[in-house]
Amino acid sequence: MTDDSDIEKPSATHMILVKVHQERFRQSAEEGFGPDHDDSEHAGGELLNAAVCYLIKGGNPTTVEQMRAIDHFWPWAGEWWKPKSRRRDIIRALALGVAELERMDRAEAKQQSEDLGRAEMDIDGGDE
Repeated sequence: MTDDSDIEKPSATHMILVKVHQERFRQSAEEGFGPDHDDSEHAGGELLNAAVCYLIKGGNPTTVEQMRAIDHFWPWAGEWWKPKSRRRDIIRALALGVAELERMDRAEAKQQSEDLGRAEMDIDGGDE
């Protein structure tokens, strides 16, 4: 027999990461901002810039400079700026950071595959 103290409860970190994962899923499923969109439309750092803006907002900006930073770094049209609560903005920022990391990983894997393909062509072409 096990008592409740033996059952591992999800940590606070785990629960936050679940929320970040849910937000990332929402961005893809509800907004249509999945891998294909991110790869074709946002290779210039836009996802990370948007994440920075939501982090600044989530930090409760109190100075004109902080608000100007958001205006400066926000990568899209104003109608896409949709701040909510501090917590929600931070979760959104983290999900955008995850989206950027995923995009970077896909780009790196694609580059490695292309490099491998060129190397194989060089090897095959050298036999003729």
